Amino acid sequence: MNCVLTCLYVAFKQAGTRRNRRMSDFAGIFRMMIRSVLFTIAISVVIAFIFGRVSAQSPPAPAAVTNLVAMAGDQQVTLSWNNPNNASITRYQYRQSADSGSNWSPDWTNITKSDASTTSHTVENLSNGTKYTFEVRAVNASGNGAAVSVSATPVLPPLTVTWPEEIKGTQNSSIWTSLTSSSTSMPPQISVSGGRPSYTYTIAKEGAPDGLSVDSSGKLTGTPTENGTFAVIAVVRDAASQSVSDTLDITIRPALSVSPIGYKTVEKDSLITPIHLSASGGWSPYNYSISGAPMDISLSSDNRITGRPSQDGTFPITLTVTDDHGSTAERSFKMSVYSIELAKKFSPILILTEHPSRERRKVIFPEPVEIMGATYVDSLWFQFTTDNSKLGLAFRALSLSNRDDLINAYQSQYPDINFSQNKFASLPENLVLDPPIIIESLGTSYDGVKAHFNYPGIREDDDEGSHNNWYHYYESDTHPKRGAAPEFLNTAYVHIFDKGDGNVVMQYYYFYPFNDFQNNHEGDWPHINVIVNSHNPDDAELVGIDYNFHGNGLTYNSIGGRVFDPQKDFAPAEGETHPVVYVGAGSHGGYPTGGNYKDPGGYIDLGPIEAGGWDEGMTKNGVVLSTNVEDTNPDVAQSYDLIFLPNPDPGQLNMGLSPEMSWLGTGARWGTLEVDSPGSGLPNETLQKTNDSPVGPFHKDSWGSSGASGYSFFYVPYGEFIGDPPEQRRISHNSKRWFQQFPIVQEVTWRDTIKLIGDIVIYPGATLTIDAGTTIMAYPNRDIHDMEDPNRVDIINYGTIIANGSSEQQIVFRSDSSSPASGNWYGIRNHGHLTMSNFTIQHSVVGVDLQGTQTLTDMTLSNNTRNNTTPLTIASIANVTATQNGAITDIPVSASGGWKPYTYSTSDLPSGIVFDQERVLITGTPTAVDYSDITVTVRDAVNDAVSTSFNLSVSAAIQPLTIAPIADIIATQNVAITPIQVNTSGGHRGYAYAIKSDPEAGAGLAISDSGLITGTPTASKDFKVTVTVEDRHDALVDAALSTKASRSFTMRVRPRVTASALAVAEINDISVKISAEQTNDSITPIQVSASGGQTPYAYALSSTPATGSGLTVDSSSGRITGTPTQASTFTLTVTVTDKANKTATESFSMAVSLIGDFNGDGVVNLSDHSLFVAVYGLSEGDAGYNAEMDLNGDGTINTADFLIFVSHFPNADQFF
Repeated sequence: MNCVLTCLYVAFKQAGTRRNRRMSDFAGIFRMMIRSVLFTIAISVVIAFIFGRVSAQSPPAPAAVTNLVAMAGDQQVTLSWNNPNNASITRYQYRQSADSGSNWSPDWTNITKSDASTTSHTVENLSNGTKYTFEVRAVNASGNGAAVSVSATPVLPPLTVTWPEEIKGTQNSSIWTSLTSSSTSMPPQISVSGGRPSYTYTIAKEGAPDGLSVDSSGKLTGTPTENGTFAVIAVVRDAASQSVSDTLDITIRPALSVSPIGYKTVEKDSLITPIHLSASGGWSPYNYSISGAPMDISLSSDNRITGRPSQDGTFPITLTVTDDHGSTAERSFKMSVYSIELAKKFSPILILTEHPSRERRKVIFPEPVEIMGATYVDSLWFQFTTDNSKLGLAFRALSLSNRDDLINAYQSQYPDINFSQNKFASLPENLVLDPPIIIESLGTSYDGVKAHFNYPGIREDDDEGSHNNWYHYYESDTHPKRGAAPEFLNTAYVHIFDKGDGNVVMQYYYFYPFNDFQNNHEGDWPHINVIVNSHNPDDAELVGIDYNFHGNGLTYNSIGGRVFDPQKDFAPAEGETHPVVYVGAGSHGGYPTGGNYKDPGGYIDLGPIEAGGWDEGMTKNGVVLSTNVEDTNPDVAQSYDLIFLPNPDPGQLNMGLSPEMSWLGTGARWGTLEVDSPGSGLPNETLQKTNDSPVGPFHKDSWGSSGASGYSFFYVPYGEFIGDPPEQRRISHNSKRWFQQFPIVQEVTWRDTIKLIGDIVIYPGATLTIDAGTTIMAYPNRDIHDMEDPNRVDIINYGTIIANGSSEQQIVFRSDSSSPASGNWYGIRNHGHLTMSNFTIQHSVVGVDLQGTQTLTDMTLSNNTRNNTTPLTIASIANVTATQNGAITDIPVSASGGWKPYTYSTSDLPSGIVFDQERVLITGTPTAVDYSDITVTVRDAVNDAVSTSFNLSVSAAIQPLTIAPIADIIATQNVAITPIQVNTSGGHRGYAYAIKSDPEAGAGLAISDSGLITGTPTASKDFKVTVTVEDRHDALVDAALSTKASRSFTMRVRPRVTASALAVAEINDISVKISAEQTNDSITPIQVSASGGQTPYAYALSSTPATGSGLTVDSSSGRITGTPTQASTFTLTVTVTDKANKTATESFSMAVSLIGDFNGDGVVNLSDHSLFVAVYGLSEGDAGYNAEMDLNGDGTINTADFLIFVSHFPNADQFF
């Protein structure tokens, strides 16, 4: 078929390649095609017949197989060969002989399922040791191929075992490894060859670890339950009873385990101290992973958990370690992430009270531990002991000659300590020195040492006897806190943990570096627990508080309001988030109220026995400390810094603490270890003995625990003591009383009715907003706080009060009495910012005591002891006349009533007149004639205002008659001058002018009645011109009193020069050839030549047609340049303008034609080509020669000219 198609293709191809083919030719070609097709079919039939005959014949018998090989085995021989390259083979046959071919038994036997592709066969059930002869042949349809023989003797091979080496396992793990032939095997494999399958494997029980076994394939399996190195006998036996044994060395490591990690408390968004991961047992190296961690906490490449957690909450974290065998172990721990904002939101407000009768017994501010040098190990002191008890001398580490011996003694027992890196968290309180250290300078041997942080200052006796005190140092100018050292800001430390019932406990620890009580030798570490119900600062609410003092405590779970029973409830400050804590003077105990606490614990001698026993008494006021206040009034309130305390982890290096935080973990005590108590007045000898300084927060029983107990709520003072004698007094519970000030340290809003019995203090930075319509009622003549007036309620503002009522809803401050009287309460003391409107203050002492910044409007003060409001008035002022530039008589302004101080303002004061605020009068010198209506307004402290008005008339003063200076001028002879206006001032109305020139002739000047000088000078010279003015030329003034003034100037007159007429020289016409296809050159510049007139000249150029000439002229030089862009004849006109604005013009023609445009039709095309061809070959002198077509000007129109002509052809679409 392909041949047919090819013939058709060739025929039509031939037919299609000729032109003008007749139809008869096509008929002949078609007949030729038919004949070609029939011939092709005939040839195909003959070939098919011939090949069919050949394929019908039978194939020959196959040739002999090649490369016949016999491989002897146990009771068998495997025969293999190569195919004789014959695809017609249908099967293979073999036969065998045990006597070298004399007898074949069996004889030729078909190899089962063999075909042309078969190349091997195994003969079984032979006798080992007998030599066999085998023959193999191929068979096809034509017969058998030639046979090929081979011999082999079957034999039982020896049993060979490859034993695993370096067998390793892990206790309690089913994962094993071994090394076999330099490759790791999991699990260990006993490899067998030779012998007779199948094989059995056994391990001797004796010497093998419990849990070890071997399976039927020779793999060691099982879970060993003990660790160690074991020599285990293993035996392999085959089916022919051959056996091989060997001793396997097996190492079982202890079970893989992860070192415990303690409960972590970390600060949100702060870099945590890295948690070092440690594993033991199993086979290293280890691979660690963690899950369940908060966001942004991850595992570093050196196997430390690190990062800045960005989620708050408690997270159960699982640590997984995988050893080199694949064994795994897990360890879980909790990480609680807390925002420092949570701690700030609920930070206690500390009221640092004073002892009621001992002025110097007051609380020293809580300090950062840096004041004791606690952040640096070399600040530690070491007290050496003998017999592990008796205290010897104390040395600072830096000054100790045996410093290295001491460091080595610590580090030998506590390797975690690294003094050089300031890592001393694991430092114990007591260290046994073995061997003892000998202090050579003392010749004494010490067998123990105690560590402590020492005082930063000295101790000395005070005026009360043998008491050591620290005040001299603390209050001296040399004390760090007296200066601006920022490292000694008031400081609190907060430890936060989950309580376990869904609540969160915040332990606020305060370090007071000096205990000025009975044992003023030590610092104190008291704490307050604040319990909230959420990690989230936005959602958390205050639910409880633990107060702790002298080993006793009170736990409150019920929150009261402003009216509360402190024997049942506690009340936070206004704003309901910050608990109020009264800090005991000197003792630093934390109490819920001020007042006297009966038997608070310990030995407290701040009250005589006859006054009720061993009580602690406190004032109800003192400096307030809060994280929210501003340090703008340190005598009233100060802020304190808040530092987050992590949870030390004894399982971590340096307890998981940073070097700067090592002090938290160390067992060193805070202050000198033992100091004698004063003993004066103590109840028994026991309490007069030495007292130990305290341990730090982490070593206290309170760390990480909540709850406080031991003190009876019955003794919390809030009422009155009644009854006699004193020892039988009891506390009256007849009425609920408020017993603490209610500090406002944040934004607080009052509305509806507010009742007060104690002082309200708004501290710096806080804002109290009082809604319109609110009534504030103060309990009459009672103050349980004693802030200012000890007998009355005060509202004391150091921050901001905003109390804006309205005409319909006034804000009212009044007495809470059915029969109120003036003086029932004190009033509002403002030391800060006070903004109030539409309010009334009644029944107070002062109403408002204005010592700060205040804006008060629409205020009513009534029935107060003083400062009741009376109408504000201002005295009237009579009208005043004055003379310009003459000082006025001082005008006093007098106001009365209202609320002082007053502020004054004036309007429309004339120039030079001012209001003197200090002297309260109007004074000054008016500087201009004026008539002013002046208003004076007085405004009092509550923003009430009144005004009075008067007029001040200022008449003019006589000024000297004066002519303003006149500038010298330059004029031209016989040309009018520019008029000059003479400016006159002073004198009286009616000016008369005169003008005089020197010399007189030729000046030509005159002056008008209005003082305008005009004229035309006729002489060329310099003139001194004098103008004189005389005043009082007016019918309404006395001419006899007239005055004169004069002013001179110089007029320089120059001769007038006559210039010739302006003219422009002729410019010749030009012609330019341009190309439509190539870049053209600029024309030869043309210089325009002008003369006459007055220089300088200005040149301009215009063209007709307006576009296409491409020429411009330089406006100052007259040089014409440019490149024409269009074929045409242009008329160009040059205009010259001189200084006198005279003009002259000159025109010229520019003929622009295209190169190659021989017929002048404006384009280069075939028409021009035809003209060029007609003269091609002609030379100069020949008839018909056209020099225009001799483009290169060589005298002959030839190829060179043609090439030039062609280079200027346009694009093809323009050519025709």
